[in-house]
Amino acid sequence: MRVLIVDDQDFIRRGLRALLIEDKDIEVCGEAADGLQAIEKVQELRPDVVIMDISLPGLDGLQATREIRRTFSGTQVITLSQYEIPDVVKEARRAGAITHVPKALLWARLIPALKSLAATDSRSERVGPIRVLIADDHDVVRKGVRVILSSNNIEVCGEACNGSEAVGKALELLPDLVILDLTMPVMGGFEAAIELCRLLPRIPILFYSIYEGEALIKEAKRIGVRGFVSKNRISETLLKAVNVLVVQKGTFFPDSTEISALRG
Repeated sequence: MRVLIVDDQDFIRRGLRALLIEDKDIEVCGEAADGLQAIEKVQELRPDVVIMDISLPGLDGLQATREIRRTFSGTQVITLSQYEIPDVVKEARRAGAITHVPKALLWARLIPALKSLAATDSRSERVGPIRVLIADDHDVVRKGVRVILSSNNIEVCGEACNGSEAVGKALELLPDLVILDLTMPVMGGFEAAIELCRLLPRIPILFYSIYEGEALIKEAKRIGVRGFVSKNRISETLLKAVNVLVVQKGTFFPDSTEISALRG
């Protein structure tokens, strides 16, 4: 994977280069210090991925990202900023960034993000339990879901209390399934699902919520979510949903035959 680093601070570029060259599968093919230079370098070098700071002199990182994604569709962009501010994350995604990483979490998130982009679906036949990541801002709810899953030889490999944390942990842990609550702070379930579907399209996402409705299900399907479980019926439907999504590689929604059969 060929990577272009874009940051106006030389010491940041040097630090990123030092981090990336430790991985034999990543080649740092160039550097740029502003948005215009970044676009020129992409045209010249055609990298696979641009790591783009959003705070750049002249043409800023978001504007540069829009232009790169519009002109060079084969090049992905990962944006960076000093802090993880929800509005900044939203703007980065709107600009076309595949994901956004705060600089404070570079060492934890950047390499997994790059590896997930480069990965192919080369995972062998399953050995061991299904691995699930749970995202919900209520600790007691996560514990309840963990009990249901763990009692059926399903491993809860991680937990998150908001959508942004869920994306980071999914990149790190590469679970077999991500279970997302819809309403969470920092980044909600829909926003997290959009980012996960773009970044880790082979990992199915299951929504669960106290809310239901045709419009909600329609939008979940549109963005690539593979299933929905109502929290009001989670003890009846969760295990079947996990099996359908992970083992059968199907979809599981309230209007499906799977749930209809459970309702009798």
